[in-house]
Amino acid sequence: QTEDQARSQHQGQVDQGYSALLVPNGEAPCATAEIHIAGTRTDPPRRREDELGDPNAPSVPATRSNMVALRESGCKAFTYRWNADHEMSTYLREKSGMAPPYSMDEYANPSFVLGISNWVLAANAYMNPWVHMETKSQNYAPIPPGTKVVGEMEIKNLFDKKDHEFVDVLVNIFDVESNRCYSSIELRAIYKLRGL
Repeated sequence: QTEDQARSQHQGQVDQGYSALLVPNGEAPCATAEIHIAGTRTDPPRRREDELGDPNAPSVPATRSNMVALRESGCKAFTYRWNADHEMSTYLREKSGMAPPYSMDEYANPSFVLGISNWVLAANAYMNPWVHMETKSQNYAPIPPGTKVVGEMEIKNLFDKKDHEFVDVLVNIFDVESNRCYSSIELRAIYKLRGL
């Protein structure tokens, strides 16, 4: 049960994974999740050594022309450090309720890992408001405590649907020192809502 007393209804086994639907008590479904174990092993992405961005510098406004320019010229990479004191160190009120790899071994939890894709996108293009629509991720290794990681991003697609402007990005997360890839995240977002 989540903090909002939502319940996850197991939808049954799907392929080599599971599907779930998040339904707050007495409300309509608000999220779905699917977890699959890959049937074949894929090689992790290699680090490109993208130019590091300044986290304190303003990002360009998320206009179509700026997004096209980022797609063509490349995006900045940004670094983050994982530790048990990070503001995203728990995805529950009580840390002890998380799975043991996160609560006891203090590996980076999924909220932090997936959050990096949001942070890197927002650091490259200022979006206000924006809507996170979909995430697909592939994890290659857990992120140990004290690890400094870098998120490299590329814009894969830009499109309009029902007068909303969408962006598809790929964010790969690497160890700053060893260049080991920890995770690859595909993120779809509406960066400009209809009428704004």
